[in-house]
Amino acid sequence: MRKVYILIFLTLFGIITGCSKLQSLTNIEVDIPYNMQTDPYNIVDSTIHIPGGGQYFVLPSFPITTNSKQFLTQYNTSTAKINSVKLTNLSMNIIQPTNGNFNFIKKVEVYIYATGLPKIKVAANEDIGTNINSVTLTDTSADLKSYFLSDTMYLQMSAYFTEPPAPHTQINVNATMHLSANPLN
Repeated sequence: MRKVYILIFLTLFGIITGCSKLQSLTNIEVDIPYNMQTDPYNIVDSTIHIPGGGQYFVLPSFPITTNSKQFLTQYNTSTAKINSVKLTNLSMNIIQPTNGNFNFIKKVEVYIYATGLPKIKVAANEDIGTNINSVTLTDTSADLKSYFLSDTMYLQMSAYFTEPPAPHTQINVNATMHLSANPLN
């Protein structure tokens, strides 16, 4: 009789662990890139006096179409099956002028918001070096699921300018969000 109990236990254990392995095999892990461009000279041009120590300026928000419904359909899942959406990369590159650099900015913070949701800080770089044309920001690891599920979310940068940028400066902003979901949840 003892052998029967052991056999039943092992069978049930195998079924339970097998289901958990099956569920882990169906996990959806996908990186979703978003790219935007901004011209900070339109906000902070040479006519604006920046005090000797510098000054914070808030740049206009970027509307971002999330395409969340498209991703949910593509990966055969739903909003209830999403485990998390996190920012995994946020970087800025000077694309104009070709030899431009970020010497005009000392610090930058990036916020996200959406209709009906609060504005939260998602990334920052508190010490931008000199003579560099690419900056990576440190993310806050906030779960952005609610923002991603909005049709449109907005990124807004607040930067500490030490001088006006060169005329026609163009910055490319690259953001990557990581979607984690499981259709079997």
